[in-house]
Amino acid sequence: AMKKLKRLDLCAKQITVTPDFSFAPYLEELTLRNCEMLTEVHDSVGTLENLMVLLITGCNALEGLPHTICHLTLLERLELSQHLDLFFSPGNLGLRETGIKSILTSIEKLTQLRNLNLQKS
Repeated sequence: AMKKLKRLDLCAKQITVTPDFSFAPYLEELTLRNCEMLTEVHDSVGTLENLMVLLITGCNALEGLPHTICHLTLLERLELSQHLDLFFSPGNLGLRETGIKSILTSIEKLTQLRNLNLQKS
């Protein structure tokens, strides 16, 4: 039923962990918006081979993103905004008051990435 889903906009204030995204293998755009209690994005996000857009905004409790996002070779747009303080392993991408600390070396695998937007408010 959801196998052909191409866009998912998740806005759920009470969710703490995203679902396993294997239910939507053809997802092209994923937006996580104002998930105020979200602390973790499921590792399966890295298996979304068709994902071109990943937007995360207003998820202030998010503790990090899985290293599997570096498997998203078709990703063209990555936006992380609004008070995010994200830690990747291996490597580190911090969005704090002082700005970007470093970008993990495996981000080079995101060969289709054309738009990287890291905002602080």
